[in-house]
Amino acid sequence: MRHQSKLAIRLHAILDRLLTRAGLSSVDHSAELPPDCFDTPHLKCWFDDLTFQQCYQSSITAAGSDYRIPWRVHQLLWCLNATEHLDGDLVELGTGKGFMMAAAASYFQQTGDPRLIHLFDLFRKPDFSGEGLLDLSKYYASTPNDVMQAFSRYSNVCFHVGDVRQTLPSGAPDKISFLHVDLNNWRLEIDCMRFLMPRMQQGSVILLDDFANRGFDEAFDQHTMFFRDLGLSILTTPAGQGIVAPLRDTNCLKNLSSAAFE
Repeated sequence: MRHQSKLAIRLHAILDRLLTRAGLSSVDHSAELPPDCFDTPHLKCWFDDLTFQQCYQSSITAAGSDYRIPWRVHQLLWCLNATEHLDGDLVELGTGKGFMMAAAASYFQQTGDPRLIHLFDLFRKPDFSGEGLLDLSKYYASTPNDVMQAFSRYSNVCFHVGDVRQTLPSGAPDKISFLHVDLNNWRLEIDCMRFLMPRMQQGSVILLDDFANRGFDEAFDQHTMFFRDLGLSILTTPAGQGIVAPLRDTNCLKNLSSAAFE
């Protein structure tokens, strides 16, 4: 009987996963889950840090709601701190309403970091999602002006509106110290990284926003293979992000290219 119960639980979990990947799950578990979909008994002293609190509040203000992802923002700020000494700007691929980069802009304002923040996005809901039928619409911006207004108090934010295949060639900075990837389309993400990574500086960091998220299984596999072929590994975080850091030897990146940008 106990064996049958365990089997039933496993089958239910597999079915739920398949339905979620197909975009057919009608169960909304978000209200039942803790922030970032996990909890830990370990110390979280950073949560009470004033700098973090101001950054996170800036995110809520920019996006108009709390995405309940403090760990993700904490890990973003760690990446910014780890690269603050580098020559090179920040690039974000896929900004949505600006939740993550509002925290970055606030952090730079508080710490006096002079780096520019380059935001590449359609700044509207795309016509398709590379992740199938996953409903990500609540995270997309309605218009570019909405996001620009949310960032109007920051002088170091550069907007690049349109398809990244058209905006990256002319808008990407020559040197990049930090890259945040969140296009919800693994093929386009890898094309963009192949184009941008030759510009990344020694010691730079890449943060993959949805690397280990539930329902992004194919993206997980493809990103893992892409970086493995470069001799790089990805740190999987409990919040679902993937961190590639630091890029100690960038020589292997110099010959990367992407047919999408030729």
